[in-house]
Amino acid sequence: GKLVPAEVVGFKNDHILLMPEEVMSGISAGNFVRNTGRQLTLRIGSFLRGRIINALGQPIDGLGPFEGGDSYCVGGGYINPLSRPLIREKMEFGVKPIDGMLTVGKGQRIGIFAGSGVGTSTLMGMIAKNVTADIHVLAPVGERGREVLDIVHKDLGEEAMHPPTLWVATSDH
Repeated sequence: GKLVPAEVVGFKNDHILLMPEEVMSGISAGNFVRNTGRQLTLRIGSFLRGRIINALGQPIDGLGPFEGGDSYCVGGGYINPLSRPLIREKMEFGVKPIDGMLTVGKGQRIGIFAGSGVGTSTLMGMIAKNVTADIHVLAPVGERGREVLDIVHKDLGEEAMHPPTLWVATSDH
């Protein structure tokens, strides 16, 4: 009697391979699957500023549900890379090794990839706390839940002037 949204990620012989978007306890091979004909959509708007949300765009910070906003399909559309604007302005991260040797431009996306226990969460917190930008979005993907708590309470702290939006996909999800 439980509905679990999932995305089709492949086919194998006459079977459909699904990736569940929620906890799948109680689900097993042979369960009934219904095609909704819809892709995952999220509500996007200024209400996300300073909030902590899960990978499905749902609030997990205990500050209540979201109101309003625009629906955005996560499938997105194709953007011709040649139509994107050139990166021309430098961003200040407030972290000397990055600012001095690994310059990042305004409009650029960055990823921090490393093994566990080497300080990636601490570095993300330092960047979020010190970067000069109007909007901060952190996406700690694959982090342990306690590391997300460390980013929020220890690395960012109450003194963060512009609290970032944390889009969290912990390792257990």
